[in-house]
Amino acid sequence: MSYPSTFYSLGLMPAFMGLGHLAPAIGAIQTATGSYQFPGKLLGLIGTISAVVDSMDTYKDVPQSNRPSKWIWKTWVYGLWAIVFACTAMLDLHTAYHIYRVLPLGLLWGVPCIPQFSTSKSLVLTKPKILRLFYLTILYQFFRETSCDIRDMAEDAKEGLKTLPIKLGKQKTMLFMTVVGLLLDSILTDSVHITASDILVRSPQLAQAFLRVGLTMTAHWQVLKYPRQNCWAWGFMSLFGLLPVLFAQAALCLRTDEEA
Repeated sequence: MSYPSTFYSLGLMPAFMGLGHLAPAIGAIQTATGSYQFPGKLLGLIGTISAVVDSMDTYKDVPQSNRPSKWIWKTWVYGLWAIVFACTAMLDLHTAYHIYRVLPLGLLWGVPCIPQFSTSKSLVLTKPKILRLFYLTILYQFFRETSCDIRDMAEDAKEGLKTLPIKLGKQKTMLFMTVVGLLLDSILTDSVHITASDILVRSPQLAQAFLRVGLTMTAHWQVLKYPRQNCWAWGFMSLFGLLPVLFAQAALCLRTDEEA
């Protein structure tokens, strides 16, 4: 790995990942509050935590000989942590407590905590409408991470890993993601409403779900044509991979407003 690619892996890509995770956070806040007045310090916290985690995870995989100088690496990581602590200090104690309380779950999935606000309680994690936003984020994060597993099939096979793409193959994995995506996106956005006695299909919303998942899978398929070293293709994936969550959240918000 050359030094430019090291900079890309440890610096540029995590920065893209951090920015990419802001998409579902923005959607969650807007859906819950009906406002586009997004708290910058909270978005900064989410994006920076994502960048820290991805940087440290990638650093372990970089050969010792290709790692940047320790002072460069420490400056980068400590700088990110300084932003995290600064954003945390600017938040009110109640909000900061709830974010860090559920943060381990978010990091376990590779998705930083998605703040879910109500105008009366500041941050809520139990409202069914809002929890769906978290599920939608996990779904599209699953698409992005599995695409990375497809990209890394050769390396993972050498290490003896049993990832989904290694077990199913590239084409079957993409088909699996498409089917699961269509099913879960449709249910989570109420395009298909299932009750004990009936199944209600809302055709316009279902068409949007098919378009959303179809375009997402097409984008992933196109990016997979490029090697990992192509910073533009995989940077695009990191930056915009979760963008469809915003449109899914908008569909859910519209449906909720119609019911109200």
